[in-house]
Amino acid sequence: MWDLPPGLNWILGYTDMGVKEGRNKLIQNAQKHCQEASIPIMALPEAASTNARVGLLKFSIWPFSLGQSVQPIVITASRPVIPVLVSVLGGRWWLDTFWFLFSPFTLFTIRILPVEDKLIDEPEEEFSQRIQKLIAEKLKVAPTKHTSADKVEYAKRKLFIQHQAGVTNDVDLTISNILEGKVKIPQKTPQKIQDPSLVPSKVKTFSKSPKERQMSFQERKLLMLAEAKTKYLENHGQSNS
Repeated sequence: MWDLPPGLNWILGYTDMGVKEGRNKLIQNAQKHCQEASIPIMALPEAASTNARVGLLKFSIWPFSLGQSVQPIVITASRPVIPVLVSVLGGRWWLDTFWFLFSPFTLFTIRILPVEDKLIDEPEEEFSQRIQKLIAEKLKVAPTKHTSADKVEYAKRKLFIQHQAGVTNDVDLTISNILEGKVKIPQKTPQKIQDPSLVPSKVKTFSKSPKERQMSFQERKLLMLAEAKTKYLENHGQSNS
């Protein structure tokens, strides 16, 4: 969870299960709680929120490793009266709390699905994927392989590009600076790839001719410039002329 003040954690009923001490410690504490307490554990397997328009983040496996029944719950939130987002990319928890307290109202829709149990010989990961698919179907979005860590990296890059666009005040110049290496985008922390087949191949061939390679680069650059400019103008309500 977020690094909330202790007082706010108490009000919200959050309990530290040792998530910062590693997965094994987290599962150990959660299993102990299930054995000793009558209050069930509420977990957010996505570990991050989304706009629920395209896809559902990949679920963490630990909630499905406790040997307990799972009660899937679908929660959506919106503010129909004032067009203030419930949460924004890169926003802080205190800012979300401020708008929650001072918005006329926030509409929460809660749908409780049937309880699910892990099947005999069903791997924990497949159990988590099955629940992810059930919730995605209710939201009418796709279950994805993107994780909360992917969202963090995406937010870093998008916010960085937006900042650079504000500095140059020119979308074309910003993208050109990035493509030519004049501005370095924050790099994603290297991670071990478990399944190389999941990584899309963007370049199938590499031309031996320097002239052909340069032409290919220019074509990709122009394409990226056009796409970035169109998306920027759409996000800022401007026409592409």
